[in-house]
Amino acid sequence: MSLEKIFFAFAVVFTIVFIIQAILAFVGIGEYEMDAPESGGMLDTNHDSGGFPILSFRNFVIFFMIFGWSGLVGVKMNFPKSVTILFAFFMGILMMFVVGYIYYLFFKMTNERVDDINYAIHQTGEVYIRIPGNKTGKGKVQLVVQGAVRELDAITDDENELKTGELVKVIEVIDNSYVKVIKI
Repeated sequence: MSLEKIFFAFAVVFTIVFIIQAILAFVGIGEYEMDAPESGGMLDTNHDSGGFPILSFRNFVIFFMIFGWSGLVGVKMNFPKSVTILFAFFMGILMMFVVGYIYYLFFKMTNERVDDINYAIHQTGEVYIRIPGNKTGKGKVQLVVQGAVRELDAITDDENELKTGELVKVIEVIDNSYVKVIKI
């Protein structure tokens, strides 16, 4: 089998797997992220820790997809076999790191601002779902916390319920999961 056919097989097979992964991720059918066991450090596969996910099934697929297409480019440019293989390997590794780093940045962006609702104290917002009076139930408020609009569960000490659209101020965070508000 020629080197061109080998690279073409890698490129086609892993491109198909990549497209299937992308479709599954886009429509939200399960988590396709079949990661390798935790390895710590830069090769950390534990996305909850904000690690740099290099050893993942997704990156494995990306490596071989780019390896195949880059190898085909090397063959078509008439590079020597050893240069073609090194070029394909380098491009596969490079793209694996680039995509892993992009996912790391997305993870970091989505988790940086939303972890601590204590920043909501003294913020003003609007009742989104009515809040029953006298702490008899929870409603929801919308307010800006750390530059992002957040929807938080809320209670109130007020005698009357707080209706949708009323302006409120957060006076306390309870159990780090919901807020107490007063009408302003």
